[in-house]
Amino acid sequence: MLSLAMLGVGTVLALPFFISHAAVVGMLQRWNADIPLLLDWKGMVVSALGIASNEVSVLVFSPSGELLASATGAASPGKARAIVAVLSGTGARR
Repeated sequence: MLSLAMLGVGTVLALPFFISHAAVVGMLQRWNADIPLLLDWKGMVVSALGIASNEVSVLVFSPSGELLASATGAASPGKARAIVAVLSGTGARR
């Protein structure tokens, strides 16, 4: 059976100076998301992964850290099918 771990990454580089980190964290705690969310205050995660901070990206990694699939930008049926195929083991790896 496939074991899957999900982590959301929120890049918060463009926050106005008058919105504090505590306000953002408090809002997200009240949101009560079902998956963990890493707040990337300095853009280090997007920089390390080589992805744009202003676009939605879905990345699928193997347990060893190998990038298996990625999709960036607006969602589409084709992008979703490609990600699901890799997750189910039937699709081509990146």
